[in-house]
Amino acid sequence: MFNVFESVKISSLKENLVKVFRRIFPENKLFIMVISYTVTLSIISILKHWFFLSTAWDLGIFNQSFWSTIHGRFFYYTVEPWFGECFFAAHFSPILIFLVPFYAICPQPETLLVLQSLIIAMGVVPLYHLAKEVINRSFALKLSLVYIINPTIIGANLFDFHVEIFLPITLISLMYFLHKRNFKFYTLFLFLSLSTLEFTAFLTLLIMIYELVINLRRKDEVKRLVPFAVLTLIASVVWLFIAFLVSYSLRVPETREQSILMPITMELFENPGNLLFRLTENMFPKLWYILMMLWPFLFTSLLSPRVTLVGPWLFVAFALNYGPYYAIGYQYALVVIPFFAVASIYGTKRLLSYIGTMNWGKISKLLIVSALTFAIWAVATFQFPLASFDVAYAEKANRIISYLPENASVLTINSFHPHVSSRYEAWVLPLTYNEPYGGYYTGISDIWKAYTPNFLRTKEPDFILWDINKGGIEAYNLNLTIHELLSRVNYGVYAFLDGILLLKKGYMDTPLIYKMTDCTYNYANLTIYSPCQTISDSSSKSGTVLFYNGTENETFFEMRMLFLPKGNYTIKMRIKMSGITNETSNIFMLQVNSGYEYLNFTVFACDVQENVWEEVNLDFEVKDALACVSLNGKSLSTNIAVYIDYINIQAVTQNEGT
Repeated sequence: MFNVFESVKISSLKENLVKVFRRIFPENKLFIMVISYTVTLSIISILKHWFFLSTAWDLGIFNQSFWSTIHGRFFYYTVEPWFGECFFAAHFSPILIFLVPFYAICPQPETLLVLQSLIIAMGVVPLYHLAKEVINRSFALKLSLVYIINPTIIGANLFDFHVEIFLPITLISLMYFLHKRNFKFYTLFLFLSLSTLEFTAFLTLLIMIYELVINLRRKDEVKRLVPFAVLTLIASVVWLFIAFLVSYSLRVPETREQSILMPITMELFENPGNLLFRLTENMFPKLWYILMMLWPFLFTSLLSPRVTLVGPWLFVAFALNYGPYYAIGYQYALVVIPFFAVASIYGTKRLLSYIGTMNWGKISKLLIVSALTFAIWAVATFQFPLASFDVAYAEKANRIISYLPENASVLTINSFHPHVSSRYEAWVLPLTYNEPYGGYYTGISDIWKAYTPNFLRTKEPDFILWDINKGGIEAYNLNLTIHELLSRVNYGVYAFLDGILLLKKGYMDTPLIYKMTDCTYNYANLTIYSPCQTISDSSSKSGTVLFYNGTENETFFEMRMLFLPKGNYTIKMRIKMSGITNETSNIFMLQVNSGYEYLNFTVFACDVQENVWEEVNLDFEVKDALACVSLNGKSLSTNIAVYIDYINIQAVTQNEGT
């Protein structure tokens, strides 16, 4: 009896699940699109991560936040302590809580990347249903394909993990159920939209205001919209207030008052003319961004006034002059894509009313061709991630990371952070010390400038993981780390492999692995000073050499900021002289700053032959755990021609490890 009852329940459950599935995916082609997109983008996203093309901002942030949550500390993270220790201090995004159970099944960054691809792909479902409702099934399928191969969508998908991924599915669903006047599901997606990001409240209000405006002359529709409008107004305003309270309570005092809208608001009232200038500054990339949003939809979005819903966001983005706000490859495209896509539906409907439904086949084909053309152009124009995959580098980095204990605290760089973020204490230093919004002062730059030295003077991470070959801001931060942290805390070389360095606090033993590829400097990467110049020389190994024939005691070339760990090194310099006389004694001096001391190596006339390439060997030692080494060449004689082919630096003792 009980078996029969159980079988009936199971059968009923299966039938209900099938019904729900068919309501979501009435077309097998739609389901295939979602699955194909999810699988393809998941694979590419994971490969990007495996090849160290993911970053702390934001895959590292979210992986650490989710990992901390399932281990007892609610969305705790250490990437942006100037905001606070909880991610909700930076952004009020309770929708992320729904992902915690899925992350807990497999707590790895890869899980987030798969979930991201699926969530973005699911945005096509409400778009299909809305297009089918407004036009027809055939158009809905074609628009779904256009949407899912859109490079602006794919570009956002391939950039780490971001909470904006929820905006397409929630906002398009919101607009669909508003179109259907389905209050129950409208309410559901209203709160899901609001729970994505705090500023979504402005978007939900805009959607409702637009719906009221276009129906002002239809009294019956206005009456039907009243409960929707009241709910939207109350929910959005209350949600903004709650988001502000939560963020304010979780933030550190220094950043509680910060808002990206504040600089624009002040500029609007104090100097509106200057605000207009900021809006039109860098106009080409801004207009190009709009073009790239419209192109896949065959510009049909322009035929619907709904496209104006993107106006407020674009106004803020253009006024702030923050490049990622109006560039392909960033998550911010997901804010406006829902509006361009929905406007395309209504724009196409208007177009068909002009040209007649008999031309529908031509329009649909043009839509597909436009989308495919844009997709092919985008792949060809923008660097496709597969071209950046460096297998050898990934193997070396993973080998060094394998030496890092699971629960140890670590200070690392932007590209390594996601791989070591499954721990409570995984720190990175700021990627810039400038104001993010050109021309506006928010005070965040001062906070960043104060944070780094304060961190390095007060914290003592168990390990420091760095790629010492990286330049730019990473080299700048490493130099600060040497002067502020390594100068007061004893660290030893735990592992070193071709520039990837792992330092351990208090470590005094032999490194587990110590291997370094020779560093070679020549005309291409040495800084030269006039009258030194580069000339062709067929007898050299480089083909082009440094040539100097000037006065004595003059520095004519320099090599800056080569980071080397503790060890013994040999400099091999290939040099040639001409114009040597019997009275010539000292010709050239190489000055080396090894971090610990300044060393001077002199080349005497008796050491070289006239017009013959000689390789001069010089030894030096780095005595600290890590040093910023520099060297320069100085002439010691007048009218002696000095030719430098290359300077090679190699480690004397190497350890392959196990």
